[in-house]
Amino acid sequence: MLSRVLAVTAFVLLAPLLAAQQPAPKPAEVPPQLDKSKPPENRPQKAFAREKIVVADWARPKPEDYSKQVLEPWLQKLSPQAPAGDPTKLRDPKSQENWMGYKATLKFECKLDGGKVVKHGWSVATWDETGNKCAEGTYHNGKMHGLWHFYNSKGETDATSCYVDGLLSGPYAKFYKGEIAWYGVNRNDRRIDGWRTYLNRPELSYYEWYVQTPKGESILRYRRTYDEQGRLLVESFHDPDFPGRDEVAWIGEDLDNDGVVTNAEVAGRLELRFRNPATAKLHGWQTFYDPKGGWRKFDTWYEEGEQTGPYIERNESGAVIRRGEKLNGKNHGLWQVKDADGALLSQGMYANGLKTGPWQESETGDKALSGLAARLFDPAPAMVAALGRYRDGQRDGTWIWEYKPGTLMGVGAFESGKAQGPWTVYFDDGRSVAAQGDYLQGQMHGAWKFYAKPGVLLGEGRYKSGQPAGVWKTYFANGKPQSQKEYDDAGKPKGKWTEWNEDGSVKSETSHG
Repeated sequence: MLSRVLAVTAFVLLAPLLAAQQPAPKPAEVPPQLDKSKPPENRPQKAFAREKIVVADWARPKPEDYSKQVLEPWLQKLSPQAPAGDPTKLRDPKSQENWMGYKATLKFECKLDGGKVVKHGWSVATWDETGNKCAEGTYHNGKMHGLWHFYNSKGETDATSCYVDGLLSGPYAKFYKGEIAWYGVNRNDRRIDGWRTYLNRPELSYYEWYVQTPKGESILRYRRTYDEQGRLLVESFHDPDFPGRDEVAWIGEDLDNDGVVTNAEVAGRLELRFRNPATAKLHGWQTFYDPKGGWRKFDTWYEEGEQTGPYIERNESGAVIRRGEKLNGKNHGLWQVKDADGALLSQGMYANGLKTGPWQESETGDKALSGLAARLFDPAPAMVAALGRYRDGQRDGTWIWEYKPGTLMGVGAFESGKAQGPWTVYFDDGRSVAAQGDYLQGQMHGAWKFYAKPGVLLGEGRYKSGQPAGVWKTYFANGKPQSQKEYDDAGKPKGKWTEWNEDGSVKSETSHG
């Protein structure tokens, strides 16, 4: 008993050491497209050449050519050969209703085998509702064998199928309005090798390649979709042996009723996509290339068909210029914009596509301060910083503008995205006032004054809803009057207008209204 206790104790003590000596289980390999921490590094930085087929080499065959070049050679090699006969002259036919689940009646030639009636020879089926032909073909020893033609209820050719010993094995073609819609080859009731689809156009729509597993299952390896000019639109892979294969796609052109391209900004863009094999939905990292320059422009993360997760945008040199998060296709969370040298241009938060909370932004000088800077400065500064808050996607509360960090350009307030209340603009020293006045619902309203540096009054007057109203006065740099003009409440000139020379003499006088 003691020895047993000692043995158990020894095992307990040695167990951690033995476990440490065992090789750790190898972690499952994750395709780079599903590594959320970073975009796939193996995707090219430049868009590669787009495949284009010669449309004439892949043109839809005519039914008569398909019959001579494909069906007849297959029939000649069929073993055993299909029973001879004439479908218009069936020999001692029998009948079968609801044939193959169709609402059709089959009349078939037969033979006796061990006292049982066995289908053997030609057979013809007709639709019960219309009486039109539904199908015709041959049986061999009770199984469909040879070439079969199928028709819709209108009597139009629907498909041609080849059977061997009861199984679809050989050429198959589907028809639409008398033309081949798609065709390929079956083996043991499963698709195999290349299949071509045309649908309702003479040019190839897409090409599929199938293989069969040792168990007889048919697997679609890849599909290539083409436009009318033979340009590859999408190359998708459905290969369980290579789960990390990207789907290659180019955005086609969308035309309106006048033939004008409506998606010129993205037409021709290369996209490397990745899908969840189980759901066929976009999942993981997707890479989009610039349609004009071809550089790798966007890397964005999808969750089961929804653009939800990291988003990265690059410029032509490959530098990251935008970074953030998406939620169901909308900006969400922290976003940053940088210049080519990596300097921060803007930063702030989004909530369901709308800017919210504190933001730091960069604006061109002519647009800064709601465009007021362009009226005051010639030339306007190239770029300035704007700092303030957003609410529901609109500027709200006090905002300040800076020529550079610590040098004030202006200060003003917004309500629901519109300038409101007192505003002040400064010269590039950050202290000297260039303009001062009020806004009302986004328009200049009330008393305004304009200055030259340092502190020299150049003009004063009033605005009403963005238009000059009442008496406006301007001054020379020496403080003497330069002009006096009057406007009505609609901003139209009224009364006597006077202009002076710098020496104080009258330059001109005019009357309005």
